[in-house]
Amino acid sequence: KICMNWRTSYLLFNISLGVSLLLLCFSLLSEVLWVGVVGLIIFFTGLLQTAVFYRCPYCGRSFNIRGRKPSYCPECGEPLDL
Repeated sequence: KICMNWRTSYLLFNISLGVSLLLLCFSLLSEVLWVGVVGLIIFFTGLLQTAVFYRCPYCGRSFNIRGRKPSYCPECGEPLDL
């Protein structure tokens, strides 16, 4: 079983977003298509892992990735230790 907490998932998403943006910019500037494709694959992989693992450890409800890291679950109200 893969065990990842919501904090690690959030961090991995931000890393994948940054790396994919760098690769896409490099691809546009250097006109190397495969680098851009790798950037898109990294982005969608980060998005997929976030959809699976960025959840409340108490109720299992997904967090909104577009906002800040929550200090409590918006669904069940349990405090999330930061």
